[in-house]
Amino acid sequence: MIKIAVCDDNPYELEEVAEKIKIYLDQQETALQTVIQTFQCGEYLIMEIESGHPADIFILDVDMPGMNGFELTEEIRKRIPAPIIIFLTSHIEYGSKACKNRAFRYIYKLNIDEELYEALDSGFLELRHIEERSITVTHYNEYYRIPYSNIKYIRRGGRQLSIETLASASIFDNRGVKEFLEALNDSRFVLIDRGCILNVDFAKQITGTEVILTTNERLAISRRMLKNLKLALIREWNI
Repeated sequence: MIKIAVCDDNPYELEEVAEKIKIYLDQQETALQTVIQTFQCGEYLIMEIESGHPADIFILDVDMPGMNGFELTEEIRKRIPAPIIIFLTSHIEYGSKACKNRAFRYIYKLNIDEELYEALDSGFLELRHIEERSITVTHYNEYYRIPYSNIKYIRRGGRQLSIETLASASIFDNRGVKEFLEALNDSRFVLIDRGCILNVDFAKQITGTEVILTTNERLAISRRMLKNLKLALIREWNI
């Protein structure tokens, strides 16, 4: 199921955007299981995410009282590493700021009829790509879709896994190491110790029984796993 969250403090414009999305979905050849949720303030949207019900695509009005669209985006990214954000605004001068906020799309409201459907087409295509290159993690009421390219390594800590990402944030998962490795199902991820999985894209050098990452972090390699890691590096580096 795909979830689209729309946030706009103007109830009439909020209803209009939701209706346009419904029309778009009705026109699709394949039946998309999609839920549209509407919010009149960013705080309610954040509460929904924190309750364990995040969205896949966020359509946010920029100019809102209290928490504006840019501030809301910052809060969303603290909870979801790679959200698809589409900004709506009546102020064309916000375009450069939207780029700095890494918006997926930026739509001027006067052009919404021309631009919204193209943005949704691209958003759904991006979702398919993300699904192919990411893993979904649920820990208590927190939900994350983590792109493989953001995962440096996964390490067992106590009764849970700690997923170390490029954002320097640890994301936790309750699965076992082998179960998580099977879920990843990607040759870039290699077991280098009983309690550690490495994304070899981040491997820079092997020295003795340690691997040095491109981030200059060092991870221990068990002697039993050393040969498998070397073979993975030969394969991935096309040596």
